[in-house]
Formats: sequence, C-alpha cells, structure tokens
Amino acid sequence: MKKVGAVTIGQSPRPDVVGPMRSAWGEGVMVAQRGALDGLSPAQISRLRPGADEETLVTRLRDGVQVKVARRRVGRLMQQRVDELVDDGCHIVVVLCTGYFDLSGGVFVVYPRDALIGVVRATAVPDDDFRLGVLVPDCSQNKDIGRLWARQGYEDPVVCAHSPYQFDNRQNLEKVLCVYRESDVNLAVLDCMGYTPSHARVLQRQLRVPVVCASAAAAQFTAFLLAMKGNAEETAN
Repeated sequence: MKKVGAVTIGQSPRPDVVGPMRSAWGEGVMVAQRGALDGLSPAQISRLRPGADEETLVTRLRDGVQVKVARRRVGRLMQQRVDELVDDGCHIVVVLCTGYFDLSGGVFVVYPRDALIGVVRATAVPDDDFRLGVLVPDCSQNKDIGRLWARQGYEDPVVCAHSPYQFDNRQNLEKVLCVYRESDVNLAVLDCMGYTPSHARVLQRQLRVPVVCASAAAAQFTAFLLAMKGNAEETAN
C-alpha cells in the first residue's frame, strides 16, 4: 500500500486541498495528514504571527479561520510533523504550502513551488512580451513573491492579493481581474496551496489565459513519484 503524507502550515485535516489532489493519485493510495498548528492554543498560534520584515505565510485553521504565520517560526513545527508522518510509514511527504522549509526525514519531500515553477517555465518562456500574473493570499506577500518570480526570468510580474479562504469576495476578485486585464497578462499563477483547481477554472473563464494552480502542479508531480515507486517495486519483484 502506497502512503503519502501531507503537512500543512495550518491545522489538519485539509480536505479542501488534499481532496482534489487525491484524484491525481488514483486508487490504493493512503493519505496521512498533519498540521504545524495541530494541538496549539489560540495564544500559542498568536505567537507565530509574523513580525516586521518576517516572511508571511497564510493558512487556515480547522474551523476555517484564516491566520498568518511567519515562515521562520513554523519551521521547527513542520519538521516535527514530517517526522511523525515518516514514523507513520509515509514514503512521500507533500508540503501544503508554496513556501520553502529545510525539511529532512529520508523520504521524498515535495515542495509545491518547485513543481509550480517547473510547469510555468515549461509553459511560457520569459521574454519582453510576456507578462506573468501572480495571485497570493495577502498583500504583505506581494514584494517577496514578485521578487521570487522575477528571479525566474519573469520581470515585473503583476502580483495581486485575493485570499483563497475568502475567494467568494466578488468585489475584491473583480478588482484583481481588472488589474490582470489592464496589464495584459499572458498566464496567471495561483501561488498558494489554498487555491484549488476550481479557483483556477474561475480565473481561466474570466481571463481567457492559462492559469496554473500550485496544488494541481504538486499533485501531478506526486503522482509521478508514486508511479516511479510502483515501477521500482514491480522491477524488484
């Protein structure tokens, strides 16, 4: 039995993220979930909020409430949850966040941003005529994420904020769509694991350009790793 671990920077389980991802993995795959904030009190979670100049990550609690945490402050908790998943027999662990963490455990650790960048670069070669649109949950992330995509060769990316956990806020969504249309973006990236394929379809219908979703990219890459593992086991037998 193949077993995949999923570790979120918020609280588990995350059926909104893992549910659509599982469809890419096929039958016979068990999924174990852990969250960096599992078991923490509101006061403990509050102490993880980002301070000045700390990288902000946005996530969701089990009750659906959106919270912000500092990437640096949740790193230790993420490693603890990965260790738990490895002890639980997971051979692959998917990070349910597009941020980077220095995680180890002797297993494949899937970082969605790597998969996301790979899909975008395979889809669109950066040049002077190409404009990349990037959607993030919170405006405090605009500069950092903009610089990240600029380092990939996509100069002056059009970064807008619209939370996946408040996606039905039509007024703000229309503002984002208007900015992307006026900027003539050629491709849009949903740069947070909270965005789902259904969110991508909404933007694609409205913008009529390709939309790449981090969770979908990570799901497909994990499916590739699962297939590789299955092939290796068949060869060994």
